Amino acid sequence: MNQLPEDPCMQEIQRLRADYEAKRARSNLDSAGDRRCIRLADIPGTISGDILRLKQNLPDSVDHGDHEIIGDKVRPILNPPPPPELDDDSEELDTILASLPIVDVDSSKRFVKKGKYKSEIRNLLECEG
Repeated sequence: MNQLPEDPCMQEIQRLRADYEAKRARSNLDSAGDRRCIRLADIPGTISGDILRLKQNLPDSVDHGDHEIIGDKVRPILNPPPPPELDDDSEELDTILASLPIVDVDSSKRFVKKGKYKSEIRNLLECEG
């Protein structure tokens, strides 16, 4: 399905992407280099809800340490949970990827995902016939 740039749906998608990227660039949510716990409750129209909607940055008072923000109340977390352990469960895909045809994808129009599992590639090949 080839969509033209004049397509109103495609224009809206591009507008929403650009809006999100601009909000994300202005946000300080991922600027902390250290690992810490910030617990946010999604309460619309409050500080916590606005932070989750990228309408407001984290307050300066949470620059250090672990905090929770529920509504408009900001307080330290005394016993934060430990960070989750992230296991890399990806698989070696070089051999199976070599069996796929090389295609050019316009990433401004299509989501481009790097595969992690052989089953993803096998499913793609099965669908392609």
